Amino acid sequence: MTRVHLPSVDSTQAEALRRWKANPGQPIVVRADTQTAGIGRDASPWQSPKGGLWFSIALPMSRPTAHYADLTPPLAEAVATTLHNQFALQTKVKWPNDVLIEGRKVAGLLASAELGAGPPAVIIGVGINANFPASSLGNNLRLPATTLQDELHRLVDIEPLFDQLVIRIQELVEAGASTSAHRAGT
Repeated sequence: MTRVHLPSVDSTQAEALRRWKANPGQPIVVRADTQTAGIGRDASPWQSPKGGLWFSIALPMSRPTAHYADLTPPLAEAVATTLHNQFALQTKVKWPNDVLIEGRKVAGLLASAELGAGPPAVIIGVGINANFPASSLGNNLRLPATTLQDELHRLVDIEPLFDQLVIRIQELVEAGASTSAHRAGT
């Protein structure tokens, strides 16, 4: 898988899609230090200051589209579990794509399909509020926010978190997922 790390981009989701279209069939992960036009669910803006973990993965769809239909909740659960395992944080998924700590959003993800002229792809974007204070996000948010820094009272090394999430996302996409794979009622 090709890995691209950019200082800034409009949206890692949009950049992963552009790069997929330029090199159809080539898996890619695009990571950025900041996003100027990050997007969340329902095309809502996603604030992406320096210090967060912002990335998107474009992977080929090797199975029928229905195989990928219920991928978002299990992906959110994978992010929540990874944060719990790496930092001993009590995380919860707010269905279908938000990861919360005590009711405050620490992460979110977005999954979309590219079914254009080239090979089909699933594109998964992940945003994790990491090494900055939540107060820098302002008050115009759908949910109250938190960050790993605020929760842990220290900066964290996001490299192992990034590496583990890329592997886990690839595994979930390859294996397929269903809504039964995540916690009911979350």
